[in-house]
Amino acid sequence: CCTSTGGQVECVFVSGDQGVVVSAGRDSPILLHRVTGELVRKIRVPSTFSVPGHVVVTKRCEVVAHYTNASGYLAVFSANGDILRTQELQEQVLTMITDQEGDYLITGGFNLTPTIRSLSTLSPVLRLSPCQSALNTLALSEDQRFLITGLVN
Repeated sequence: CCTSTGGQVECVFVSGDQGVVVSAGRDSPILLHRVTGELVRKIRVPSTFSVPGHVVVTKRCEVVAHYTNASGYLAVFSANGDILRTQELQEQVLTMITDQEGDYLITGGFNLTPTIRSLSTLSPVLRLSPCQSALNTLALSEDQRFLITGLVN
């Protein structure tokens, strides 16, 4: 139903609200499809970003990708495929989500601490209390008052 990345798909994000499916594969572009299967855009990524770990789409249809090269990188792309900003990370990210408005990115991983980042700069705004083990899953309650974490152990 959807165009292939040309290789193994590493991560997929489906947004029913925006009607899009985003997929990324090793050493290949990010593909943005409509849920009907129609290819909307191929987002070319810099060659330094070879192994995608996660991809999410914001309310503004910005694509946020996490790449697991060495220390890791976050990259934000416009719906037109332009790279808007990048940030090198000092921790390994296992999960990430955005808030409903698309202003913040919340990441978690082996550093045990959920980190809230401004999507306009990708800089940390707040680091929450550490958990007892690595963060495998994150979710926000519908009213966005509570962050639910799933731990590795």
